[in-house]
Amino acid sequence: MATMYITEYYSTDSGSPTEPGVDQTFSFSGTAGNSTPFSATTILIRINADAIASIKIGKNAVATTANKRVSLGVTEYFAVQSGDRLSAIINT
Repeated sequence: MATMYITEYYSTDSGSPTEPGVDQTFSFSGTAGNSTPFSATTILIRINADAIASIKIGKNAVATTANKRVSLGVTEYFAVQSGDRLSAIINT
């Protein structure tokens, strides 16, 4: 079982992302795991996984190994919309 770490960044009046944001984690394995939906004001997420994973972002996202791959221990940023969630599954 692996863990995905997420920080949500919120929009300010100027539209720039800012902290403090909400932190959340979720577990995933050979079966997709999902975050909780992102806040209405979240515009950007920062992710880091402790395993190689494929991810998908969307309102009803369910990751498969055919989706984009993120590397073990590499931090990445993605623009998101209100209500989106992140789904991840272990990949090689």
